[in-house]
Amino acid sequence: MLPRIGPVMALLALSLATPLAASAAPVPASPALAPRPLVAFSLVVPSSVAPSGLLARAILPRGVACPPLVAEISDGRKVTRSSRVRDTPGSTSPAFNALRTCEAKIPRDATAVTMGGIGIPAAMPARIDRMAIVGDSGCRIWESWIQDCTSAQDWPYARIAQRIAQDDPDLIVHMGDFFYREEACPPAQSDLCANSPGPIPGLPFTDTDYSWLADAIVPMAPMFPAAPILALRGNHEECFRGGNGWFLFFDPSWQTADRCAPQGGVAPTVLTDTYAVDLPVREDRSLRLVVVDSSNGSDTSITPSLQPEQRAAYEAGAALAADAGESWLLTHRPIIGLVTTQYSPPPPTEWTPWTSMDQAAASYGLLDDFGVVIGSHVHVVESVQVPGLPGQLIVGNGGTLLDASSGYAIPPHGQLANASGQPVDPDLTPYPTASRLWVRAQFGYAIATPGRGNGAWRFSIRSVSGDEFAVCRLRAPDLRCADA
Repeated sequence: MLPRIGPVMALLALSLATPLAASAAPVPASPALAPRPLVAFSLVVPSSVAPSGLLARAILPRGVACPPLVAEISDGRKVTRSSRVRDTPGSTSPAFNALRTCEAKIPRDATAVTMGGIGIPAAMPARIDRMAIVGDSGCRIWESWIQDCTSAQDWPYARIAQRIAQDDPDLIVHMGDFFYREEACPPAQSDLCANSPGPIPGLPFTDTDYSWLADAIVPMAPMFPAAPILALRGNHEECFRGGNGWFLFFDPSWQTADRCAPQGGVAPTVLTDTYAVDLPVREDRSLRLVVVDSSNGSDTSITPSLQPEQRAAYEAGAALAADAGESWLLTHRPIIGLVTTQYSPPPPTEWTPWTSMDQAAASYGLLDDFGVVIGSHVHVVESVQVPGLPGQLIVGNGGTLLDASSGYAIPPHGQLANASGQPVDPDLTPYPTASRLWVRAQFGYAIATPGRGNGAWRFSIRSVSGDEFAVCRLRAPDLRCADA
């Protein structure tokens, strides 16, 4: 019988057949080590990266050859494509010495695809009837916040992933913040951390390949065969945190695993390009998802050095939305989210519960063509409506330690105002305060289904067991949520 290291780490131990040490040396190829990947999945990417809109990714022990991609095409042909290694560079050693990622572009008109013998989704959906949305999913190990990573009740991400797969979605959207194992497990709480691999001392980032497997890859594995994954980068995937694993496993670009690698012993600051994905809803209707990287920046103030590049990212997003009939803005940090007042510092510090201020400033005046803004980052499910803006939906309840269930109220002043109601930037007129606010601190996810007419959607807010506990209705740009 396995010791109490938790189901995730037990599966890792059995899968890798090697000691769970984050500083492990590369796994040598051997006849006893099967070349079958640990996992394989289909990642949604811009058409400029792959004309089909999908990249196949496989994760294997280091030293095992990349498997080919085998695709059956609609005209009856079978196509075999070699895959390429996607490895982090030497400056990340020894944190990423044990695993490798391989990738291949899925061809257009594929009807079935395998990678290393594992079947994965072969094509983007022909029609969107159900879209799953989940975010902020990792098990928190940081400062005084230690989740019980061995408990399916206290950290239910694997259960949520199973429920999402059972819901048979056409597309799965992960809103970011995959990685939360940012510190070594305190010895006194080692029974809670499931022997989680901690950061490597002396490196300017906190993630390792094993900690990514524990925090993200293994628990979300039930979703991989269910539907293509559209993955967003969260602030926990900044380069000094979990960025190397993000670029190794989930960044939707070709051969970009080195983007967060240390340079001269320092983790860089990287912002990825804005892109869009078009989804057919029915013959006369389509939805454009515009993805903006908001991993960097501050929630409570405006960072002048960040603003030019972040502003450009939202300008690119606005341009993509302008020529689409129906568009959503997907970005990890909310633009008009509210956090609990229990996070407020003691006086005399001025504080406002609005988040995230850098994103609100960078996107100022660029949101008119979006029907809704979807984010996560705040560890609840929440909707906020501000007059003149698209509704903000937050789905940040995917497994990481929840925020408080109380302390939410509509503040007297809107986003981009300080606690006294004065502008935080003299060039930006603060938004009005919210006209509606709804919040629930409960683990779960959302299933979006189209309603009648452009801009109409229903978001079923579901629990870990898949039961609907709330409903949000969008008639763009108006968003209304209520308990079921």
